[in-house]
Amino acid sequence: MKESQKRYLEEYEKYKDVKISIGPCQHKTEHIDYEIVEINEEEQWVIVKTTKSGFTKKRTLHWCRKNLVFTKSMFRGQLYTDWNPNPIEENQ
Repeated sequence: MKESQKRYLEEYEKYKDVKISIGPCQHKTEHIDYEIVEINEEEQWVIVKTTKSGFTKKRTLHWCRKNLVFTKSMFRGQLYTDWNPNPIEENQ
């Protein structure tokens, strides 16, 4: 197995338990606001829409788990540091 494949598998294992849900989110490092519009777990892709321009992109589940922080609400430029990766459990 190549070194890059080993790194990907390690990274996949690290982020595989992060829950993704439809709703607002923000990129961890670029601070771009997104909204997850559609999730297809079977084919491993997500449709994300940039809040500012409305442009939609198809991203992999792995990319979303690794790069997005899921927020409770959208405040431009504000990141929630106490985010819950599974917001459904928060309400119970």
